[in-house]
Amino acid sequence: MCQPIPFVISGTSNIVDLDTNGTIVVFADTGKQMIAEVDIPGGTPQMLASAGNPDHVLIDQSGGSVYWTDSGNYGQAGAGQVGSGSVQGTTCGSITVNALANGGSGQFDILTSELSTLLVGTGCVADTSSGISGNLGASLSHRWVFGDLGASAVVFGGAQGPPSATIANQPGANWVADDPSYGYWATTEPAIRRAPFNAPANVAVVLANAGGAVGGLATDGMNVFYGTPSGLFYVSVAGATSGTLLTNKAATHLRYASGALFFLAGGVIYKIATP
Repeated sequence: MCQPIPFVISGTSNIVDLDTNGTIVVFADTGKQMIAEVDIPGGTPQMLASAGNPDHVLIDQSGGSVYWTDSGNYGQAGAGQVGSGSVQGTTCGSITVNALANGGSGQFDILTSELSTLLVGTGCVADTSSGISGNLGASLSHRWVFGDLGASAVVFGGAQGPPSATIANQPGANWVADDPSYGYWATTEPAIRRAPFNAPANVAVVLANAGGAVGGLATDGMNVFYGTPSGLFYVSVAGATSGTLLTNKAATHLRYASGALFFLAGGVIYKIATP
């Protein structure tokens, strides 16, 4: 097994979310009340913005912006620009933010009691706002997969209205991921399942028993990576092979980028190479 590299190890207090583009790591810290960035493993965190009670953070994968949410507001900072961040406005009709995704130039997607696109400085465009319970999961994938906890379902989001697909009988689907062909999710059984975007009724079991409650999910299109209280593991996307990346660390908040996984365990953000 490869050994994880501590990426963010000092100058923090209570990290609640992280994101990466494979080179830098940004994170939200409620203890230090800040949005911060680390550029090299073990580096000193640079405070991009002060934040009272930040809950989520997101990096613009195509540019230089960092977004975050905090008690019903959202902010924007420049990556690598110390003290550049400020609150820009309110989030999309709800103080409770479940997840952020798809950071771009002047916009990002936000999951609250519905799925919306937030246009910085303008407001929110509702994407999937009907046909869902409003009690949604803790993650949102690039192609708008998310869990509907209230309906025990997985949702493939749709534009300006109902979902493009709803997959029933998927309890506790907090954690999701996707690749260009499939959506993946973990249930409370705890199983990992997938369905193709072009035929969502064709649900397949990737892993029948994850061995513990799943606290994060990611994929590189070849393997699905998942964290449990026992460690960090992977299974091939079709379920044929599986393996262990590390044990004795409860890995959460998994992010895949550039051949590596970044994750949170014991208040430290680690980086580990993928198979």
